[in-house]
Amino acid sequence: MPPGSAHVAWTIHGQPGTLVLALVAACLACFVFMYRGWARARSLSNTARARVRSAPHGYIELYGRTSFPPQTADQAKSAPLTGRACVWWRYHVYRRAGKGWVTIDHGASDHSFLLQDDTGSCVVDPRGAEVTPSARQVWYGSESWPSSPYSTGLGALGSNYKYIEQRIHEADDVCALGELGATGGLADGGVDSEIAALLHDWKSDPAALLKRFDRDGDGQLDAQEWEQARAAARAQVLEGRAQTPLVKQMARPRDGRPYLLAARTPERLARRYRLQAAACLGGFFVTLLLLAHLFGAH
Repeated sequence: MPPGSAHVAWTIHGQPGTLVLALVAACLACFVFMYRGWARARSLSNTARARVRSAPHGYIELYGRTSFPPQTADQAKSAPLTGRACVWWRYHVYRRAGKGWVTIDHGASDHSFLLQDDTGSCVVDPRGAEVTPSARQVWYGSESWPSSPYSTGLGALGSNYKYIEQRIHEADDVCALGELGATGGLADGGVDSEIAALLHDWKSDPAALLKRFDRDGDGQLDAQEWEQARAAARAQVLEGRAQTPLVKQMARPRDGRPYLLAARTPERLARRYRLQAAACLGGFFVTLLLLAHLFGAH
């Protein structure tokens, strides 16, 4: 460093500090993404694929074709930037900043869609999922919101804005790995809470409750009479549920396991994660060797 310079380079064990920290950060990132890739590949390989009709509740893998749920609103059928019909979308809008780009707007669909195989259909809630789309479109323009879904002007060199939109279209084949549950019908989930809510409603009218269940006429419900009230409430709840169609629904696992939605076959998706993990493993060892070389040279 020339004498009198206002800038003093900082070092770590005699090596440029920024270089060392960059290599350490790259090494850690490679390790994290390597573990993430292997974990996802293992989850796909170790989770049995199920058919929708016979699928048990819990963490499972489904593979089928996408479609819109009945009575889906028109605005929920179109991607925001291109207006293309799709069951899921994600977009980013970037503004030029020097030699790079900064995000000024982004969003992702939270509308549920159907996943169907030859045995039935399942509602898929995409919130919280790691999504691999079937389509990705990139184009440029001079407006913060695109007026047309195609490249304009001189492309990236002559435009101040970049737009990226990803989509899963209707009738795409999709692999879904997540937690399957059910609503409606005679599904067990929420039965106790519905019974408690119904009993609470009944207790808001004590006279009607006593008239119905006070068999001995003493003006209060004893233990046996209260059990009869609970049995009646349960029967009413189950009867109502029997008249409601059972709907299977896949959502983000509550225990933190991967939630994956991908327009790929399960085999291709697992292979992709294994390749990513292998590449990150190579990057991890390369950065370790570079760090060892730096400190060994010192």
